[in-house]
Amino acid sequence: MKFLFSSLCLIMCLWFTPVLSQSDSTSLWESIIEAGEKNDTLGLSRGYYKLGIYFDQINNPERSNIFLAEALDYANLAKNKRAAGIITNYLASNYSEQGRHEEVIELYQDAYQILLESGDSSAAADVLMNLGASYSESGRADKALETEINALMIRSECGDSSNIALYYQQIGELYKELGQNEKWIKYLFQANSLATNPLYAEFETRVAILNDLGGYYASRQEYKLAEESYQQMFALSREHNYMPGIIVYLNNIVAIYKAQNRYTDAVNSALESYRLAEDKRKLYNMMSAGNVLASLYLELGQLSKSEEWYDRVLKLSGGESSFPIELSNTLHGLVELSKARTDWKSALQYFENYHILIDSLESSEMKIRMAELETRFHSEQKENQIQLLNSKNELQKQQIKFSRTLTLSVILLSVLVLGVLLLLLWQSRIRAKSREMELEHKWLRTQMNPHFLFNALGSIQSFIHHHNEEKATFFLGKFAGLTRAILQNSRKDYIPLSEEIETLRNYIDLEKMRLDVCFKYEIIYAEDLEVDLIQIPPMLVQPFIENAIKHGFNGIETDCNLTLAFNEDNNILKIEVIDNGLGINQTRGGDNHQSMALRIFMERKKLIEKRMKQKIQLRVTDLSEIDAKQHGTLVEIELPIPE
Repeated sequence: MKFLFSSLCLIMCLWFTPVLSQSDSTSLWESIIEAGEKNDTLGLSRGYYKLGIYFDQINNPERSNIFLAEALDYANLAKNKRAAGIITNYLASNYSEQGRHEEVIELYQDAYQILLESGDSSAAADVLMNLGASYSESGRADKALETEINALMIRSECGDSSNIALYYQQIGELYKELGQNEKWIKYLFQANSLATNPLYAEFETRVAILNDLGGYYASRQEYKLAEESYQQMFALSREHNYMPGIIVYLNNIVAIYKAQNRYTDAVNSALESYRLAEDKRKLYNMMSAGNVLASLYLELGQLSKSEEWYDRVLKLSGGESSFPIELSNTLHGLVELSKARTDWKSALQYFENYHILIDSLESSEMKIRMAELETRFHSEQKENQIQLLNSKNELQKQQIKFSRTLTLSVILLSVLVLGVLLLLLWQSRIRAKSREMELEHKWLRTQMNPHFLFNALGSIQSFIHHHNEEKATFFLGKFAGLTRAILQNSRKDYIPLSEEIETLRNYIDLEKMRLDVCFKYEIIYAEDLEVDLIQIPPMLVQPFIENAIKHGFNGIETDCNLTLAFNEDNNILKIEVIDNGLGINQTRGGDNHQSMALRIFMERKKLIEKRMKQKIQLRVTDLSEIDAKQHGTLVEIELPIPE
């Protein structure tokens, strides 16, 4: 993606003549030959620069790069820093469209230093914005934010407000990428306000702002306003024959068509976006449109076409993360596609690759760094007292809104960090296993943890906010015990029965707290049962306990009882889960969770039986079938005790 800024454009207009058409290419070569005969190095630099732009416009990036490199060499020979900075910036933008981010970053840094040394701070700030966009495309949003805020400060200090709306729009996009939606919206609407004045926004900037407004309104399901913004963006792009704007419009309007159930229009629009991007060799836009098409076909149930487009995007990426955000979208889509095909092995592999990529993009210190950057920006703005724009657009009105948490919140933060570490370490364990049986086993263990853990944290937080310190402390202990057990046991195939009992006790206590269900429970086992020696797969019976609490007791307000019993007979561990709830016959038909729990157990059962070469018995009985006066469910499991 090329980013055109007013300062650089102005310099190019002053230094160079307009780009030649194909019919003028002969005269351009003649001017280069003439400059060579006169030993005019600056003339040679101008000629090769124009050739580089010409071949870029006819979609021949390889030859464009060659001539731009020649132009840069002659600019350096002529010791013209401004020319060298301009050419370096354009060469970097070419590389950016090809996904060569490390080279791009190095070139933009060079261009920035060169333009600073030439005394053109405004142009240097524009290059910093390009550098920030490159950091963002390579998944380094925190570094991008630091760079673009520095660019805005430089622009403010030199008093140049031309096209300043783009700075606000780009910084707002970074806040959106980092999940800071309030800041994104604030910067977006400030950019939109500035864009009403042609001095503050070129037409490319106005296109970008209209695109963001469309996305904002679509996120609020205000589809009429979203479509109006996108249509204005399209009209402006078509008026100026601005192909990047047209390509992005065709891709983004898909969301509006989907909301209106116009799937044929959605597919056609995405196909046209891909075709135009392919024609212009816009790799990023090709990947984006390809992902949109794949997701559309997945929603329509056309799995083969969905796979075809996801594979095409993977080939475009070369299996690397030149555009990591789009690549992560591809991997996430392949997870959903594999799940739709019940291909759990592939789903897990794509899930693993997706999280490896996501983990590489995230930083636990990112938000702190963002706050520091914004504070530094505002403090420097106040010191300089730059009267850049009118009063409503002044940067001094931006204030730090980050609030500090109470002392008890530190405890909650620690628990949240522990939960994150739990998930990361669990993923690490999955990556360490290569055999299919082990991979499927770990996949099954991921089903209940994230939703349960974070809901439990929410309940504990409620106790803290209501100053119920006794309950908060008690359940924090339970939560810590449960998460520690899951963390430790996720690496084990078997654990002592005593540890499993304690883990289930903590789990049941947390479910009582989280769901506010009034029931009694007891865990029964004989005194001579060797709970420290008997080994059991961790959390094997948890799905049945969860079903009893969530579904068996659903709608019953009093006298709910849950019993968990363990007995040993001839080297067989007999486990019973008994509740006096609605009964399996009444809860089975209306909820898929019962069958999900049974399927999870049966999948694990197959794996354990394969490993032990012994059968596990399971019986699920509605108590009303035994005695019409009774109600509830009896789950019986007979598990061979490993030697």
